[in-house]
Amino acid sequence: MRSLLRPIMASLLTLLSLSSSSIHADESNDTARMIHVVVAEKAQSKDGEAIRKPVRVYVDMVADLFHAGHVQFLEQALAMGDELIVGLVGDEAASGYKRKPILTLDERMRSVGGCRYVTEVIGNCPMQVTKELIEEYDIDIVVHGDDFTEEKMRYYYGVPLEMGIFRSVPYTSGISSTDIIQRIKDMDT
Repeated sequence: MRSLLRPIMASLLTLLSLSSSSIHADESNDTARMIHVVVAEKAQSKDGEAIRKPVRVYVDMVADLFHAGHVQFLEQALAMGDELIVGLVGDEAASGYKRKPILTLDERMRSVGGCRYVTEVIGNCPMQVTKELIEEYDIDIVVHGDDFTEEKMRYYYGVPLEMGIFRSVPYTSGISSTDIIQRIKDMDT
């Protein structure tokens, strides 16, 4: 058994030696898939064939006025794994982070949960991704848009960055909940 683990561990150590900023979603998905295969636990099926554990990807978001930019982000995140877990920030936490959401947490959970890319939705998730959250939900990869400064990234995603499981995807510009609110306001003028 140990002889089987040595090449896997060597590959994993090589991958972990890469800086987390050198692996992004805009690179080919082959890199991400290679990491998944190395990190994934092995199990045995009834006929003895090796099967792998699904790679669980986590994203956190407010997702107020769920829109096409959110859908594109979720699609990009899911492309890095097999299952997508979405943690939604509670109403009070969102108010301190951006603005008070127009939709309630329950409404946002129903909207996001209806997206075909989403496997599971968690309500009232913490603003900072913690080791406890990662362990509780068996998370393999944490994803966020590349719209954060380095300081914000470290503040909110310090744990997954240190664990080497953080990835970023390009932020979808041109559409946001704030843009939608402004479009509605502009309709009256």
